[in-house]
Amino acid sequence: MLISRINQFADKTRWLALVLLAFCFVFAFPLPVVGNSAYLAIVLSFAFLLVSQTAMNCFTSLIKNKFVISSLVIFLFLLLFSLFVTTLHNQYDFTIGRTLTNNFLSTFGCVALVSLIFTYAGKRNIIDLMVHVLFIQTFLILIMLLSPEVRELIQSFIRTDSQLERMATYNNVRGLGVSGSVAFGLAITMGFLGFLLHYWFAFYNKNSNSLYTFIIFVLCLLAALSAGRTAVLGFAVGFVFYLFSMNFSGLLRSSFKQVVIFGFIVSSVTVYVLNNEFLMEVAFLYSRYVFRFVWNYLETGSFAVNSLTALDNMYFIPPLQEVLIGSGQYINFDGTHYMHTDAGYMRFMLFFGGTPSLLIYVIYIFMNFWAYENVKSVMPRSALFYSMFIFISFVFHYKGEVIFFSVAFMKIFYLVTFYYLLCNKLNTTNQAVEWKGFTF
Repeated sequence: MLISRINQFADKTRWLALVLLAFCFVFAFPLPVVGNSAYLAIVLSFAFLLVSQTAMNCFTSLIKNKFVISSLVIFLFLLLFSLFVTTLHNQYDFTIGRTLTNNFLSTFGCVALVSLIFTYAGKRNIIDLMVHVLFIQTFLILIMLLSPEVRELIQSFIRTDSQLERMATYNNVRGLGVSGSVAFGLAITMGFLGFLLHYWFAFYNKNSNSLYTFIIFVLCLLAALSAGRTAVLGFAVGFVFYLFSMNFSGLLRSSFKQVVIFGFIVSSVTVYVLNNEFLMEVAFLYSRYVFRFVWNYLETGSFAVNSLTALDNMYFIPPLQEVLIGSGQYINFDGTHYMHTDAGYMRFMLFFGGTPSLLIYVIYIFMNFWAYENVKSVMPRSALFYSMFIFISFVFHYKGEVIFFSVAFMKIFYLVTFYYLLCNKLNTTNQAVEWKGFTF
């Protein structure tokens, strides 16, 4: 009995270490003295590899995989091509190279971390891990939203004055959580994790019930919307995925239960909030940001939101040279975005040119299709998963650079894909899957 308890404690300790390691790796927040948490996670991952022959064997096996090698080659090619383009145009703007280099190094980190997860996670898998990473960030965002003292303490360690000034216009309801990014990057990362949450609900969350599922969904959604309204896309697409994973009779029963539970919880919470002055203020400020379009309609008669209006204005027909061969310029000399646009499609076109940008998008789609071909035998509903992932990637890219660019977003993609690549290579799913619906 004692030995069994010791083993259980050891398993839980290893799992907690993996979750914290993944959290630090994905969100890449600054740490006092140490520096960036992602670099610390990469160093620790490789250090842990050295003390486990099994993990090292997994790493060696995975690093030789053609998909992994191709992923590294793509980032290396994009880095070299960006250097060539900016030099060709005599701009010598190497800013974009920092992000591409970060992606290249992070891909190695993904291989190392996946090897550790496969070795030490036991019956749990990469989806379990990513969902627990989401839970930690959700808790941190909500506690910072509800506690000014905790918010100020955490932000004093991880936020710069410029970041705090930038988020000040959101009345302390945005820019929360522990992450290197305070806005778009955090929002799309939370959106992707929200998509994985529904994947987890569909196939790996065997002990769930309607109340448990509903509470988790609402809390994670509230935290994600605080990070940015853009995150709602990941949750919406994930919900569609979840619907496809269920049989229709189960869907009807679940929908009825969810409606009843939703009505009861919302009524109870509303009554409680209305009788608490502090929570009323928090709810008001939160709703002013998240439901800005509703407030605008009530106040001005228009649903227009400033951020969306500004985004639309960032799309324009650039000079012919930029359309054909780009400019090689990523930022202006004053540090602002070139041509004052941070929209993803425009940024790629203005720097690389239209044809090279199109090639990048084609390669991205091909890599997702290749990933599906490699993992379809071990990953539930992989065709639908990668199809929806492509969709959210290109929608997110409309607002900011995502495809082969957003570091945290790409980390999660490679962690999930590399894990199932290793499962396929070793001919194991590493965890039994509970199928709830028809195949795709």
